[in-house]
Amino acid sequence: EVTLPGDVNVRATGFLHDYLDLSDPSATCTDHTGILYNPTDPCFGRRVRGRAYGAELLVRRSLTKRFSGWLAYTLSRSTRESHARGWVIAGASNEALVESASEWDRTHVLTALGTYDFGRGWRASARLSFSTGRPYSRSVNGVLVGPYNQDRLPPVHRVDLRVEKKWMLDRERSVSLVLEGFNVTLAREVAQCKPSAPLQTSPVPEFLVRGRPIDECSYVRSPAFALPGVGVEGRF
Repeated sequence: EVTLPGDVNVRATGFLHDYLDLSDPSATCTDHTGILYNPTDPCFGRRVRGRAYGAELLVRRSLTKRFSGWLAYTLSRSTRESHARGWVIAGASNEALVESASEWDRTHVLTALGTYDFGRGWRASARLSFSTGRPYSRSVNGVLVGPYNQDRLPPVHRVDLRVEKKWMLDRERSVSLVLEGFNVTLAREVAQCKPSAPLQTSPVPEFLVRGRPIDECSYVRSPAFALPGVGVEGRF
């Protein structure tokens, strides 16, 4: 961590987490349709290993300045082992232990926030959030195939805004009117890539999968969630 001219503080952090004996039914007890088996299935007693590692860079400028804010960027990787039950892998059995990206792995995460004091009690802020899309697996003739979670959904972004007007009652007390907007651009996150062929609900002969083209898929977006807000803040 270092302090730069202009009251700018920079901090770099590295991290490594290693998880042993994980109970992860979503990785070890799914069939080729991605549906969980019955909890009485012996696969629920299996244990897998997972890890997360990466680095974060944080740049901040004091909120006491007329222009302040911070920038945070994280580069990371989250993986876990899984038993490839019901999947098709070249040269591997259906019970092979493979390592793949975690369902919620996001390689890049960026958040930027800026605040400007216009004077006379007026202050405005904006925040931008950006992250890599979640991984997903492709299918052939409706059968999920490896390498698992090799493809990525489109990135996710969001813009939030805030405007504040403050009235000082005396040197220690104040009242502020705050207008806020969450996701003002009405951004919609891609929830999944729906394959053109329906996922198979029963075992499929290997010759119907190998050598066949990857199924086309279409993006399914979640509803746009935006939240306006009006509030009153007091300091006493």
